[in-house]
Order: sequence, then structure tokens, then C-alpha cells
Amino acid sequence: MKNAVRSFSKLHAPSTVTYYQKKALPGQQSLFPSSSNLSWKLETSKLVELTAALSECNAFGEGVTRTEMWKFFSTTFNVSLTNAEKVLSQMKYRKNTPTRFLEELQDRFEHHMDGE
Repeated sequence: MKNAVRSFSKLHAPSTVTYYQKKALPGQQSLFPSSSNLSWKLETSKLVELTAALSECNAFGEGVTRTEMWKFFSTTFNVSLTNAEKVLSQMKYRKNTPTRFLEELQDRFEHHMDGE
């Protein structure tokens, strides 16, 4: 039986498999192949801000933690988010606004929607 499963997997399973906590999710392909050159080019704090906002909105479901999202974005966009919780706590003490990047995104989106 094991041999039959192995041969079936070799023939029909995708070559790129997403890993979750060292376990392959059978049949699920990676969203971005490892050869992807997609990477985060802005400051790390902006990705932390965006991820925290997505987490607060339960954008990926209620069972997904902020830490899991940081791991996902870190891997996907090839950026280190190991100190993301500290960065997030420091944002609370920004002088003007704690959500600079979200406001910038909103401004740029509204500018786009106005056709300018």
C-alpha cells in the first residue's frame, strides 16, 4: 500500500508544496514559487502595520494569529519580521499618527479612484 501511495504521489502530486509548521499540505501549491523575485521593498514597519491591520480585520479568518501572518509574509516577501511585535508596540507612541502607512495607502487609493 505504501508503495502505491508513493508512486501515485510522484505521478500526480505537485512539485511545489506549501509547508505549514514542517508539514506539507497535500496537493496545495505554493502561492509564490521559490523562484519568485517578489519581495517587500518598503520599510519593515510598513509591512508590520499592514499585517496588523489585516489581522484585526480577520482578513484570513478568526483562527489565524498575527504571528502566523508575520511568518507567512516574512517567507512570502523575503523579509525578516522577527521583531514585529516590538515594532508594532513602538508604533503606538508615534507623535503624529500610529498608522502612517495605512493613511498613505488610503490617500493613494483615493487619488487613483479620482482618476488623477
